[in-house]
Parts: sequence; structure tokens; C-alpha cells
Amino acid sequence: MIMKPMSNRVCSRCIMDTSVPGIEFDIRGECNYCKLHDRFEERYPLTAEGQKELNQIIRKIKKNGRSRKYDCILGLSGGRDSCYMLSWAVKKGLRPLAVFYDSGWYSNQSKGNIRKITKKLSVDVEIVTCDPEEYKDIQIAFLKGSTNDIDAPDDQAIIAVLLRAAANYNIKYILSGHSFRTEGNTPVTWSYMDGRYVKDVHRRFGRKEMKTYPLLTFRELVYNIVFRRIKYVYPLEYVYYDKLEVSEFLKKEFDWIYSGGHHFDCQYIHLITKILREKFNIDKRKVEYSALIRSGQMNREDAISVIESYPVPESTDEVNYSIERLNISKNELDKIMNLPPKTFLNYRTYFRLINRLGFFIGIACKLRFLPMSFYEKYVKMAKALKS
Repeated sequence: MIMKPMSNRVCSRCIMDTSVPGIEFDIRGECNYCKLHDRFEERYPLTAEGQKELNQIIRKIKKNGRSRKYDCILGLSGGRDSCYMLSWAVKKGLRPLAVFYDSGWYSNQSKGNIRKITKKLSVDVEIVTCDPEEYKDIQIAFLKGSTNDIDAPDDQAIIAVLLRAAANYNIKYILSGHSFRTEGNTPVTWSYMDGRYVKDVHRRFGRKEMKTYPLLTFRELVYNIVFRRIKYVYPLEYVYYDKLEVSEFLKKEFDWIYSGGHHFDCQYIHLITKILREKFNIDKRKVEYSALIRSGQMNREDAISVIESYPVPESTDEVNYSIERLNISKNELDKIMNLPPKTFLNYRTYFRLINRLGFFIGIACKLRFLPMSFYEKYVKMAKALKS
């Protein structure tokens, strides 16, 4: 099935289009996501001033952690961004503890990447797991819930285990390998997650009791950020990050193996991609490609051609593997695909609470306790949804 989403109105600068609820265009035809990119360019400049700010952050991390075995936490998946982030951190003299949330869906290839890079860099790895049957029950609940946030349980769990690792080791900094220049900023209507959301969907459609899944409550989140003063740091926002150059570097230095697509180190992402594309008309490549276009790493015409000519390159074998592992029949999957599409707005979440606290969240982001992208996505983008 090949979709042609470019029949929608498309931004004159990137390839974000009217398939995104809440998208806005200015008089030149540029979208609000391009405006967001420009604001981030000003906030995280690739200049001497930006490098000075980054060096100050590095010094603070080292100073705060000088009496501890580790001075920062880093989530590791085996993918390009997190592996490079680990290499960068060690090169800068930081002492990270790598934390890997193993949901049971990560490929042997991605686990191999983790083993190779942590061994060569002499970095300790803490692996956190969840009961596989319990987690499978949560995944099926989200499929039956007919929401487009199919990967919300995984994303929420990763945040929870990183915060808890930081709290357990009394570490104040969590490093992230995200860069707006290569990954962009995903619309809130395309990717939302919080603990209450996961709990409510599972309550309605799950069968097993939630015991081992790392569910993060709003209270725990606030306590860790406000009282424990744990901060997320995004060093790659200050660094020129070329995806192709980084891939070659990782292959040469660590025998790293590319998964074939963004987040494809998780095998379940292939089924997620298929469902998003065919049921919800969501192609997240638009977000990534748009970021690369704005950053000069991809030609706009080439991006449009790829989106229009080729379906998302999910693996049929991996899709079938996910269906079999979830123990879902083809008929059950067809029923799921035919359910009326829903979003997080159809379930109990912390979304309204977050918006009521928008002013205070904005302050927390300015003080660097939360990334500014959190405020832009969950507060500012929410205003566009309401209007």
C-alpha cells in the first residue's frame, strides 16, 4: 500500500503538511514547526557562545558528580544517537552509567551494539526489564484502544527507568542523544505519553495486573525534578551532528551496525509503523526529513519524492514476527485496523493538568530542569489544538 500524503498542503520550506492537526502556515507558506526550529537554533547556537554554554554544562556535571562513581545517566538503545552520545560523553571526560530498558523487543543486533560500545569504552550498563507477558498485555491494550500512540508504553517506561536510576544513584543529570536538527519535534497529536494514559488504556483493555512495568506518576516526575533537582541535558543540540558522518564513525570505531531505520533497533516498531501509516495516515518520516531539510542534510525535493514514491520501509518479516509474538491472529489485527481511530484525548491523561501548569512548566524549562521542547510540545502545541 503506497500512500501519497503530499496531496495535502505542504510547508514551503520543509515537508510537514496538513495531515498534522494544528499545523499553521505564515504568509510565506512556512509552518509553525519551521518557526520552532528557528527558535531552537537561537537557543542552541552552533557558535563559540553555544560551545561556551555546553562547556559550562559539562563542568557542572563533573563538579556535581566528583564524589560519585558516575556523574550522569545515559539511556542506551543500541541506535545511532544514543551510541554516539555515549562516545561523546566519555570523550569529554564524563563518567556515565548507561541504562538500557529491555522491553524484550530489541533486536540482537542492537544489543550487540550496546555490548560492543560499552565494552570498548569501559562503561557500566544497568539493564531494566519488565515481565514479558505483562508488557505484551499492555501493548495489546494499546492496539485495542485504537490510539495512534502505540509506542507510548515504551517511551513512558524509558523516562521512568532513567529518572529512577538517577534517583537511586543520587545523580543530577540525564544525558539524551536527541537533536532537533536531525529528529525534529514530533507533533503532540502524533506522539503523546504519560503514566496516567498508559494506566487508563491498560485498565480498559488489559487483562493482567500491572506489577513490574515502570509506571511513572506525575507526582514522582515532579518530585524528581523539583526536589531531587534531576535535569535532562541535550548536548547534541549544541553540536553539529551529521547522521551519515556519525554512522561511519560508529561503524569504524565500534563495529556498530545500522538497524535500517529510525528506532528500528526495536523490532516492534515495524508493526507500529505499518499501523500508523495504514490506519492513521501518519508517516513520521515527515518529521525527521523536515528536520534534515532545515539543517541542510537533505534535499527537499528528494524528501518529497521518497515520501510519495515509497511506503515506510518496515520489514514484512518483522511485522509478522510481532503479530506472532503478540499472539494476535490476522483476523484480530484486521478488527483492530478497522476500529475507529482515537487519540490520547479519548483517555485519562495528565494533559489538562500539564496545560494548567503551563506557566510553571515554562519556568522549569527556562531553568533547564526540563527540555524546552517539552513546553513547546505539551503546552504551546496544545493551544493550537484548542483553537
